[in-house]
Amino acid sequence: MGGMETLGIDIGNVIIAGQGPGDTSFSRGDPLQTPALPGALAAIAQLAAGRFTGRVHLISKAYPNMERRTRQWLVAHDFAAVTGVAEDCWHFVRERPEKGPLCARLGITHFVDDKLENLGHARDHGTQHLVLFGGEAASGDWFQHAPDWAAVLSLLAA
Repeated sequence: MGGMETLGIDIGNVIIAGQGPGDTSFSRGDPLQTPALPGALAAIAQLAAGRFTGRVHLISKAYPNMERRTRQWLVAHDFAAVTGVAEDCWHFVRERPEKGPLCARLGITHFVDDKLENLGHARDHGTQHLVLFGGEAASGDWFQHAPDWAAVLSLLAA
């Protein structure tokens, strides 16, 4: 992968809305009713067809039951066809620290996640361009903040 820019994107609270600890619809109800975050699918499609053509990976921490629900959601929303990110680019780890080595193995140069801890794991394994998604404005000298998908596009589409 030498030199090729490769994008990694978290799923919960980045692509799929409200997959957090207090969520009822995704965890306990019908996960297929949980919406995508506004602009997520269109932005990922744009990035996957542009700067990161063929080099976009989903990287999520999920235990087996949540992984199954997440895969069902991605299939039900025709994620591969809509975004151009094929199913073999959907990766799941069981614990957050495992995101770092996975990013290294996949050659991830740019990573979008809603948890600073996960960006730190990626950074520790060589990922240089880190985007903290959503939530309150945050600042640091080693990551950029994007409150929404429009901001992610402005940071990464160039």
